[in-house]
Amino acid sequence: MTTVEGAHDENVVVKIGSTVPDFVLTSVDGRQYRLSDFRGKKVMVCFYRNSNCPACAYTISKLIGRYKTLAWASKLMVITVFRTDIEELRKGLADSDAPIRRLSGIDINAYPFLALADPDGTAASKFKVDKKEGLNMNTFLKAMVTPSVFREVYLSGTKGGDTLLPSEFLIDENGVLVDVMRARKKRECMTMDRISSFLLFGQQHPSVRNMRYTIG
Repeated sequence: MTTVEGAHDENVVVKIGSTVPDFVLTSVDGRQYRLSDFRGKKVMVCFYRNSNCPACAYTISKLIGRYKTLAWASKLMVITVFRTDIEELRKGLADSDAPIRRLSGIDINAYPFLALADPDGTAASKFKVDKKEGLNMNTFLKAMVTPSVFREVYLSGTKGGDTLLPSEFLIDENGVLVDVMRARKKRECMTMDRISSFLLFGQQHPSVRNMRYTIG
């Protein structure tokens, strides 16, 4: 079961400096996790389309590479939320031909982050994660003649225009939003200097500190 506290309160606004909404989602091992369970830790919450999305797998593989080699990894709880059900999430992390497995060389037992299923998109909706434009005739025709587009449109879980763009939220020990990156293109992700500034100083990097990120 997927629940999000305050999911029906349309007046909730999340912005830099405010407390993020809570949610309860199920992991690949069947356990339920509440975002507020991680109060007292610095948290990075990453929303992705689904575990078979090639573009999302590329972003995740880059984050895994950083996590394995950098000292800040032990200070950061990384939660990856996928717009898919538990069974598809398991396949995306474990199947040998799944994009995440191919790009990162890991399986479900070695995946270093907490992986949660958000099948109804309720958590992503609460965080106002953006969507890519849905399937149109031009995309359909291009997909028919271009294998890479076919994979992107049909094999990565595009359904009814529900194609989430990657979004990454940096949340402090008190559950307060410090920084957010909402992608405008498929392979965009949070830069290392922004993550480092969050971990070292608990604030946005100077290059983005004066920018206003408002969700809602």
